[in-house]
This record gives sequence, C-alpha cells and structure tokens, in this order.
Amino acid sequence: MLTAPGPPAAAPGLARLSKRERELVTLVARGRTDAQIAAQLHISIRTVRSRLDRIRDKTGCRRRADLTRLALTAGLAWSGPGRPRMLARRRWRRHQDCAGEGSF
Repeated sequence: MLTAPGPPAAAPGLARLSKRERELVTLVARGRTDAQIAAQLHISIRTVRSRLDRIRDKTGCRRRADLTRLALTAGLAWSGPGRPRMLARRRWRRHQDCAGEGSF
C-alpha cells in the first residue's frame, strides 16, 4: 500500500555523538582523508580510524558515504549560507523556468 511520505526521520544515533565525534563526521562529509583529519585535529591516523569505527557503531553507518549523508541531513557539513538542498532546489527551479516545465 502506498502512503504519502512523512517528514524525514531524525538521523539515527546522531544524538549520541559527542561534539568531537560530530566534528569528525563533518570533516568526513567535507571529503577529508583520514590523514588530513589527523593533521587538522592534531591526533594520529590510528585515532581517527578508531573514532570513526566508534561513530559507525553508534550511528549504524557502514561507509564514508553513509556518514556524509548523515552529516548533510543533520546540517553538519555545510559551512556557507543556506543549505545545499535549498540551493539545489533553486537551481532546479531556475532551470525549469528557462527550459520550460517538464523538459530536462
């Protein structure tokens, strides 16, 4: 049976993350490598990897892409004004205005 989609569910496990763990998730979402994260936070690469493993256990995310999705959903990965989804919607609307509705 099809039903109308409800509001997006809260990111699982996000509330259980510490401030430092949220910072790591944000850096992963911004495309940083483990080595870059380690250098930026002044910790070892091994520490980064173990903390990411702990974050994955808490959130249920298995891949970096899942962590990135979690960060984007929670608004952790965007540093500029607005949100990426809103910007994408504006661009899509602009494209529809230029190309005519329904054509892509």
